[in-house]
Amino acid sequence: MRILALPARSEDQGSGDEAEPNVSQETKLSKQDEFDNWYLEVVRARFCLDIPERHLGTVGNELVVKIISSRSLSDYEAIP
Repeated sequence: MRILALPARSEDQGSGDEAEPNVSQETKLSKQDEFDNWYLEVVRARFCLDIPERHLGTVGNELVVKIISSRSLSDYEAIP
């Protein structure tokens, strides 16, 4: 459950004024959703090869994507 903190309403405020939350209402993406969005963008930009995530390697807990470069298509680079 998420609780939003609202500023206190004073008596001299008009009844038509609505209090605005003092915290961001943007929904945070999960790390998986954030990666999926990023990966889709870089594949469309032809920055890396479109390899299904289940076939990507890992270094520690980080996924390793296959970069398209002029030197070689066999090089892997970790993207922070």
